[in-house]
Amino acid sequence: MTDTFLSEWRHFFPNYSRLNAVQEKCFQRLYKSDRNVVISAPTGCGKTGCMDIALCRLFSMSKPHHAVYLAPTRALCMEREAEWMDRLSNLKKDVKSCTGDSDTLHQPSDVMYPDTHCNHTPTHVNNRIFTAEKLEAMTRRWTECKEIFKNVSLLLIDELHSVRCPQRGPCLEALIMRLRMFIPGLRIVAVSASIGNTIDFCKWYLPFKAC
Repeated sequence: MTDTFLSEWRHFFPNYSRLNAVQEKCFQRLYKSDRNVVISAPTGCGKTGCMDIALCRLFSMSKPHHAVYLAPTRALCMEREAEWMDRLSNLKKDVKSCTGDSDTLHQPSDVMYPDTHCNHTPTHVNNRIFTAEKLEAMTRRWTECKEIFKNVSLLLIDELHSVRCPQRGPCLEALIMRLRMFIPGLRIVAVSASIGNTIDFCKWYLPFKAC
């Protein structure tokens, strides 16, 4: 089954000959369902590939659906944008990051909102990349920003263990709760190398469409 999947999505997985053990184990949950998923596995085990599988599930739907990717640092956001840009272009999808640094792009179609303002943000972008702090600030002005997120149905959270960080944790926690309230049916796929209490996390944050 996964061989068929890789053949179908070969342009998005150009360097894959097969899925690894973690991806194989999570495949049914990620690609054959819309349930929330939390994956805890060591660094280098293919967790980013797991998020990519969930993206393919999203792209296979008949109606337009968009994704939001969250990471704790700007550096990780920039890395993910660079990695996805080429691969998504093969699927005629696009990606834009908004971390604070990227808000001053000069091309009109690429202008992101200064600070938390959303009026100049293109609504057609399929996939958006944010730091949690940036997106949390935007959700405080949801009336202005909600048009941008009207087709969002997948939230990808990288480095989930940052939820226990005294500086970043409260922001991420508030953001998850707010997005679940604002976007009914939002699917969440989160990955971490070091979060140990995944069951407790699921019970607390994701009581619907259980992990």
